Amino acid sequence: MPTRPEAAPVLAALLFLLVQTAAAHAVTISSSATGISVNLNAATGKYEVAAREPRWTFSGSLGSAAGSVHTASGRDRIGAFQQITFTWKSGPMPMRGTVRLYKDLPVLLFRYTYLKAASPPSVD
Repeated sequence: MPTRPEAAPVLAALLFLLVQTAAAHAVTISSSATGISVNLNAATGKYEVAAREPRWTFSGSLGSAAGSVHTASGRDRIGAFQQITFTWKSGPMPMRGTVRLYKDLPVLLFRYTYLKAASPPSVD
């Protein structure tokens, strides 16, 4: 279908916005010292942890989109780190998660918190 010449800039702008929106949903932190990276796609809830040496990855999904996604840097008794913090729903349960990647050590710390009261899981 032929397009009018004046429509080309509008189509280009829409395509640019679509690509920028998709890129804005992915958050990555990495350590060049350890070769480990963590990626979270907020729109889909899919995540991946990858290491350069030895070469390995593991990935999965939160089961829903992630919200309130932000990154931060800091230092604790283990050392300097970067982290991704996010919220999601596990079924009806609101959750908060954090993935902390240490700068100079091949260490990841995963933390999740229930955001409302919950019964402990049963152990059989």
